[in-house]
Amino acid sequence: MNPDRCDPEVFYRGSVLMGFDATTAEANRWVSALAEESGQRVDWHYLGGMACVRYLGSQDAVIGAVDKLLPTLAGRVLFVRRP
Repeated sequence: MNPDRCDPEVFYRGSVLMGFDATTAEANRWVSALAEESGQRVDWHYLGGMACVRYLGSQDAVIGAVDKLLPTLAGRVLFVRRP
């Protein structure tokens, strides 16, 4: 994951997973941990002042990783899309 630029393929083809309010540094840290924990391609970008997280790959793997890592997020969750 490039901390300065969203992965173009994840941005254009990925599914929206969640939105949260956090600093850039925290968004980079947490989404990188989410990608590692899930084993999927996950990235984020700002949209309307919030961090918008997108992913390519297994929704179940990403949701499982979100559930495990949410307590470590230093920010406010605005929404999570679940099946």
